[in-house]
Amino acid sequence: MPEDLVERVEEEVNNYNSLEELREKFIKQGYLEKDIDEAIFRITKRSKGQTGQEKAVKIFSWKEILDRIGYGFVTHQFVNILFYLIGAGYFLIGLMNGLKSLLSIFLSSFIHEYSNVHDLSKGFISKSGILFGFSFLFMAVGIKMKLIWLFSLSLLLGAIGVVSYGDFYNKIIRETIRKEKMTHFLVRISYYGILITMLTFFISAYLMDKIPLDGMTVNVLGARYPVYGYLLAFEISAFAFILSGYFINYLDYKPQEKQFRLSKFIGVYFNKMKENMKVFKKRLVFLLLLLSILITVVQLLGNSYYGIYIYKQFKSVGFGGFMNVAVIFGVALLVSFIGPVLTKRIERAIGVAPMIVFGIILMAFMPFTLVFNLNLLTVGIANAISVMGAVIVGVAMSLLAKRLMDEEERRKYYSSLSFASLLPLLVLIPLGAYLAEEAGLSTFFMVIAASTAFVIMPIAFILVFMMNAKRT
Repeated sequence: MPEDLVERVEEEVNNYNSLEELREKFIKQGYLEKDIDEAIFRITKRSKGQTGQEKAVKIFSWKEILDRIGYGFVTHQFVNILFYLIGAGYFLIGLMNGLKSLLSIFLSSFIHEYSNVHDLSKGFISKSGILFGFSFLFMAVGIKMKLIWLFSLSLLLGAIGVVSYGDFYNKIIRETIRKEKMTHFLVRISYYGILITMLTFFISAYLMDKIPLDGMTVNVLGARYPVYGYLLAFEISAFAFILSGYFINYLDYKPQEKQFRLSKFIGVYFNKMKENMKVFKKRLVFLLLLLSILITVVQLLGNSYYGIYIYKQFKSVGFGGFMNVAVIFGVALLVSFIGPVLTKRIERAIGVAPMIVFGIILMAFMPFTLVFNLNLLTVGIANAISVMGAVIVGVAMSLLAKRLMDEEERRKYYSSLSFASLLPLLVLIPLGAYLAEEAGLSTFFMVIAASTAFVIMPIAFILVFMMNAKRT
C-alpha cells in the first residue's frame, strides 16, 4: 500500500457522505481497491473512541432493543382486547383509537414543521420516551381498578409521547452517527427488530393466557402475593421505554442554534397548512386525498376490532385467546416486512394502475373472511393477505402522487396531508364506531368489506382512468 494513501484518505474522509463515494474517488485516481479499503480500515479503527461514535452506537443499539421489547409486550391488539375486557364498549374503543390516531397525526405534522425552525434538545426527546413508558403503567392501573376513563386518558397520553419520541429518532441518528460507523446490528435492525418483537409478542400472550385478568397468587417464603399477567407485560413494556428514553440523555448530541417561539409558530403553522392545501384544488390530487382518507378509516377501525373479535371467537380453541391473536398478527408482521420487496416486483410486472386495484382487493380479505369463513387458519391467511394489500396500496399511492405532481406540489401535498385529513376523520371514525356498537362486529366487518370493494375501489378506478385520459 502506498505510504501516503492513509494520510490522503484521512484528509478527505470528512468531505464525503459515505465511504463508497470516497472509494470511488481514489479508484478513479488509480489506487487499488484493497489498498483503499486497508487505508479506510486503519482510519476508522484509529478514530473509534475519539469522536464519541462508538458510544453513540452502543446507546442506539440498546435503545433499539428496548424499543422492540416495549412494542412487543404491549401491542396495539392486546391493548384493545384489555380495553374491552374491563368493560369498554365498541363505540368507545373505536372512538379512542380514532382520537389517538388523530392526535398522533396532528402532533406529527406540527412537530415536524416546528423542528424545521426550532431545534429540539435530546432532553425533550428523552422525556417524551419516558412519558410514553409511564402511559403503559397508567393503563395497567386502569385495568387493575377497571377505570375506563383512566385507560382512555392513558391511550391519549401515549399518543403524545410516542409522536414526540419517535419522530426525531431518525433525525438524531443521522446527525450523530456516520453511516459507515454503524455496527452490523444497527444496519440490520429492521431484521433483528422483527425477531425481538415477535419473541416478546409471544411471551406477552403466554403470560396473559396463563395468568387471567383476575390474577393468581404465588407463595414466596410462606407469603402469598397476587400476580397479574397483563401487569407483568405492561410493566416490562413501560420499563423498556422509560430506560430507552433515559439512554438518550447520554448521547453527545448538540443541535444547532435554531430558535423560534412556539406561541409565534402556531400562527405560522396554520397559515402554511392553509397555503399548502391549495394543491388539493386539482381534481386528481383531491381524489388521491379522498382515497387516502377512506383507506385510513377502514384500516384504523378494522384494526380497532380485529383482535377483539378473534380473541372472542377463538378463546377456547387453537393456542388460546391471546396466543391466537399473537400468532395471527405475528405472521402479518413478517408479511409486512417482506411486503416492500414483493411490491416492487408486482409494480414492474403489472404497473401502477392494476397494482392499486389489486392491493385494494387484497385489503378486503380480512373483513370478508371474518364474516363468511370464520376459521382460525383462514383468518390468519386472510390477515396476512390484507396486510400485504395495505403495503401494496401504500406504495401504489406514493407512485401515483409522483406521477400526478411535480416535486414542489408533492412537498406541499405530504406536508398538509395529515392536516387536511383531520376533519373528515373526525366525522367518519365516530360514525364507524357507532355502527360497530349498534349493529355488532359481524355487520360492521361486512360494511367495511363492502365499502372497500364498492366505494374505495371505484374511486381508485376513476382516479386511474382520469390520469390515463389526461396523459392521452
